[in-house]
Amino acid sequence: MWAGAGGCGGEVWVLWDGDDRMTGNTTNKMTWLRYFEICMLTMGIIGPLATAPQLVKLYHTHSHHAHGLSLSSWIAYSFLALLWFLYGFVHKNAPIWVGNLIGLVMDLLMVIGILIHAGITF
Repeated sequence: MWAGAGGCGGEVWVLWDGDDRMTGNTTNKMTWLRYFEICMLTMGIIGPLATAPQLVKLYHTHSHHAHGLSLSSWIAYSFLALLWFLYGFVHKNAPIWVGNLIGLVMDLLMVIGILIHAGITF
């Protein structure tokens, strides 16, 4: 018989012999998956922060170059981050929704900055 734990994206399926004892070496696998989940949550937070230098340039040091940024690209990034955020939230998968929520905020800040400094561009 198979037993499962977790939700979509965080599932851990192991062989279960029916008397509440896991068979095989599943304890190490489950421990490894927990650490991997924490690692991915950390990457989900750090990854979107890579946009921070671009935001500093857009708002503070190089705002006169905002015309060279693609508004349509940053709108698309925002929309995609919104969809991934909703997907992760619905499926209760923190590495997906946390990282994409941060990414959505960063992307929207880029959109707003481009609109402020360059207006509606392509």
